[in-house]
Amino acid sequence: ALPVLGAIAPGTELSYWDYQVRVDLGRVAEGRWTVWAFGSFDRLAQPRVALQTEFHRLDLRYDRAVGRRAKLRVAFQLGRDGTLYSTLATIWANLGGPRAELEMEVGPSARLLFGVDLLANRFEIEPAAGTLTDQIRTLFPPRNALVAGAYAEGSARVWRGLEVRAGVR
Repeated sequence: ALPVLGAIAPGTELSYWDYQVRVDLGRVAEGRWTVWAFGSFDRLAQPRVALQTEFHRLDLRYDRAVGRRAKLRVAFQLGRDGTLYSTLATIWANLGGPRAELEMEVGPSARLLFGVDLLANRFEIEPAAGTLTDQIRTLFPPRNALVAGAYAEGSARVWRGLEVRAGVR
């Protein structure tokens, strides 16, 4: 905990961390593989109440030029998200799925992006030790969800250092 926080609010805990690692292999013109891992953890707690979130992502991408003015990206993402509910339980979401994007230059300072994705989610609850474990698991059984989407975005550099973007999903 931070010393100043302890002086202002005794018994309060604040902790956080994050990470990111990215490795690029190759060039876009010839086909480039990218592995990107990132995540974070944040916690603010007092003896009887806690707020905590955590997430991790692993993204594997393949980018390739399509002609001189377009780029194709095919990717697959895995992830795990956790949110602590008070001090009773942590709700976990495990996810994974593919996506594909086509980005095109349509002028000297304008671009269009079109994409599709599919994401499978598994939601589970992990009761804290000593809580109403059976009751929590009965009220919140594990469940699965499958979400598909499509999106489009247009962007234009309207002035040096200023880009305007509009999109729809």
